[in-house]
Amino acid sequence: LTPITVILNQENRKTGIIATSSVTHATPAAFYGNQINRYNVDEDLAKQFMVSNIHVLMGGGEDYFNKRRDGQNLIDSLKNKNYTVIDSIIDHIPENTEKLINFCAPKEPVAQNMGRGDFLSLATEKGISVLNTNNTDGFFLMIEGSQIDWGGHDNNSNYIISETLDFDKAIQIAVDFAKLDNNTLVLITADHETGGYGITGRNKKSGELKTAFLNDDHTATLVPLFAFGPGANQFTGTYDNTELYQKILECLNLK
Repeated sequence: LTPITVILNQENRKTGIIATSSVTHATPAAFYGNQINRYNVDEDLAKQFMVSNIHVLMGGGEDYFNKRRDGQNLIDSLKNKNYTVIDSIIDHIPENTEKLINFCAPKEPVAQNMGRGDFLSLATEKGISVLNTNNTDGFFLMIEGSQIDWGGHDNNSNYIISETLDFDKAIQIAVDFAKLDNNTLVLITADHETGGYGITGRNKKSGELKTAFLNDDHTATLVPLFAFGPGANQFTGTYDNTELYQKILECLNLK
């Protein structure tokens, strides 16, 4: 299977990946790598990223690049490929930076309410800025609020809510950019639902939600897709989520 970023890079579109998981976790890695097994392949995926020509990568997983079993330091190699590598998402980046790397954790980042802070929204802001620099051909940026899923697996309502609110901040930044740019399509969706999570009521005095779960794994519940911007009308109806691949390419007049 060909990751969509490969096709877009061939068409001179810049690409980026941001996640609140390790950048070698299932969703972000699927946008640049190919592995038969999703487990215990983090170092292999890090090496595959090195030939991906993706312009922006931000998330956890630093150890898979510079504390590898083969002794290679891929971060040094990234610098040699003209990536700007910053230690913290709040670090200043030089003007006209076009390739940016930031690792926010050695492996998996902590939860938002456990000290991760505003990494996702700040990374979204920086990522859009870098991808839009000296660029007349457009860009593709995948942003994942990865740990919403983890809260579902834990059956932890507060975890889900805090991660969703964090994701919402990133969405706001993307939509604000799209409104100003007037030529950007924003798609918001999920690969699946986790836990059979439902709101069953509310405490009238405190306002706190009452919630319940069906299980601690993925469910077949339909997930919504919200679309904003040019081409949004092509994302109505009900369809398999793998169709997004072709729909995005069709919006760009690519086969």
